[in-house]
Amino acid sequence: MPVFPISPSGLMDFEGCPKRYQQTKLLKLYKSQVTDAITHGNVVHEQLEKYVKYGEVLPSHLDHVKPIIEGLRAMGYTLYAELEMAIDRNWNPVGFWDRDGYLRGKVDLVAINETDGAAFVFDYKTGKRKPDATQLKIYGAVLYHVLRLRKVESWYLWLKTNEHDSFVIDPGNIAIVHGVSGTSRTLSSST
Repeated sequence: MPVFPISPSGLMDFEGCPKRYQQTKLLKLYKSQVTDAITHGNVVHEQLEKYVKYGEVLPSHLDHVKPIIEGLRAMGYTLYAELEMAIDRNWNPVGFWDRDGYLRGKVDLVAINETDGAAFVFDYKTGKRKPDATQLKIYGAVLYHVLRLRKVESWYLWLKTNEHDSFVIDPGNIAIVHGVSGTSRTLSSST
């Protein structure tokens, strides 16, 4: 039986409309429509990636993200923009396009402090705020397992409103992430 890899966004697409997911992702009967909002989101993600990787200038509407990125750098975190990661059914790391990949995703920004075993995961959101912690939990749990970290704090950065939602993965709640329910905390920032 073939393995169809899933991603957090694919899972959310499936939950939104299983039939559309089947027709676009599995059967590939048609492609999803590229809207102005999707195009804008892609441009913003690319601008933030280039800022993290190459120090390219950000447009002024993204200035509020700079203190987060530069603060992490100042604290000694290693930053990875658009990090591709994948695991198999047993939570072992595999290549992003490997046939036995079961869950994969591209994380907008990962910050790892190898000294203290902690990491941050950031997912940039350019649309309306929908604080569903599913994606945060999945990305955090994958990094927690694969890198054997002490703690992973996953964040949505709502770029239009400068709000944040987060979920922490640590030994105290990793079982929650593996299938039970959990809660996310919500913060408003004036940074």
